[in-house]
Amino acid sequence: MKRTIALLFFIGLLSACDRQTSPNLSKSDRLTCPPSPASSPALVPASEQDLLNRFDFQIRNIEVNESFLRFQSLNHDFIFCRENASWTTDRGTFDSSDLLFGGEVSYQTVALQGQTYQYRAVLDPDFTSGRRSQRAILEVIPPEATEPIVTELYTLQDLRKAKLGNDLAYPEFVRALPYGDRLLLSVSAPSGEGFTGIATLAIYDPQTQAISLEQPEEIRGQIVTDIAIAGGAKNPKIWLTTQTSGEGNPYLPGMGLVSYDLDSKAIAAYHVRNSPLIGVIPTKLQADGMDLWVGTGNGICQIKGGEAERSEQWQCWRFAVMANLASGGVTLYDRLAATKPALTLEAKQVEVLWRSPLAYEDNAPGRYEVVYPRGFSTSIVGGKTTWSQWGIKKQAYFAPFNWPGAEWYWKGKRFQRGFDGVSLNLVGDGPIGIGQKAFNPNSSPDVATMRGDLDLLTLTAGKTEVRYYSGWVDEALLSPYVAIVPVQSIANPPPNPIQ
Repeated sequence: MKRTIALLFFIGLLSACDRQTSPNLSKSDRLTCPPSPASSPALVPASEQDLLNRFDFQIRNIEVNESFLRFQSLNHDFIFCRENASWTTDRGTFDSSDLLFGGEVSYQTVALQGQTYQYRAVLDPDFTSGRRSQRAILEVIPPEATEPIVTELYTLQDLRKAKLGNDLAYPEFVRALPYGDRLLLSVSAPSGEGFTGIATLAIYDPQTQAISLEQPEEIRGQIVTDIAIAGGAKNPKIWLTTQTSGEGNPYLPGMGLVSYDLDSKAIAAYHVRNSPLIGVIPTKLQADGMDLWVGTGNGICQIKGGEAERSEQWQCWRFAVMANLASGGVTLYDRLAATKPALTLEAKQVEVLWRSPLAYEDNAPGRYEVVYPRGFSTSIVGGKTTWSQWGIKKQAYFAPFNWPGAEWYWKGKRFQRGFDGVSLNLVGDGPIGIGQKAFNPNSSPDVATMRGDLDLLTLTAGKTEVRYYSGWVDEALLSPYVAIVPVQSIANPPPNPIQ
């Protein structure tokens, strides 16, 4: 599947938002709520986009004005109209012209008190020199200055002492915004094959030209992709979107949405296992008055008053891919590669969860995984293990222990897995699901479910049995389109069965 090309493409996507220099204010021709399109935008077909990326709904930019907010993913826009609190979904307007990049790292710009500052983070020496980089530095150029103020962020020795990695990765993720009469900047780097960085917050004071650094212990190993300031006027908080990454996996869950108080140094993390957050990887933030908007790869949340600790202050919407069914229904299979139909699924429409190919080759036909309300059951060899058995340090945002459904999370009724919870595994065998057969280039890929909701029936050290609420349909039978739907809260939800 041309995994090397795919990996470079995804690394470009991962960094693209942080290389956008345009402000997140809308253009003058977008000052009123856009009219709804004649039809919902189609899911991007394989001929237009890498097949692994067709369900990439990560929010990469947010435009805002007095009439609406426009959340831009790679191929689709999700537009919230303030007047009637309604949503419109349309084809994407995100400028992806610089997703693949190279050469010298350009300065970005930020406005503070009517003046423009330039900033960037680089390695010293740069990796193009052929020498091992020894430190990461931040450069800030004040207005009318010709030379940057240079501050050392961390060194290779610092990285190794913190036991985060063995070499410095390029500090690709650099964000800046006004913080009173100062600038707040965040700098972090991706992780993989021993290369990484130390997540750092920097405060630049134009009056003294001084730059002070904060490297909170809890987030040092995270990738901070965006920052915002929101909440009460007396004590606004700094908000961070976090994730992690690894070899072949540019998007892996991290601490989620993080709040940080510069005065008390208090940190709080909100993720899918302890909050209403709708996706495992938040990517973009927008302060809107006292409210905070959070875009993820699975949906969008509004946190009223920035009070994330109160679940009733959250309102979330999830991305949904739908398809209308023809009269007479469609043939449904209980596994991706099943040759015998399980039943005929009859309904007016169906929700599409994923798409997987039926062969390990380019342009292979595939099947869509769709919601099936009655579900199927499957038994899997292998069950409950501790994270330490796999040499992994357990994190607060992990499942309590490792099991075949560890990438699913409890949402009050069943275990769920969002679009952004499917790790791409680009240099391995691709995304992993429940009941997946081992890779064999001479046979068809096969899996029971990739994203279907789960009921846990049996879990021991050697066996897992689940009921999964999905099935598989030949892709030629469906024409999926993209929508956004409200998330309904569950009254008196039962407890998590694995807690």
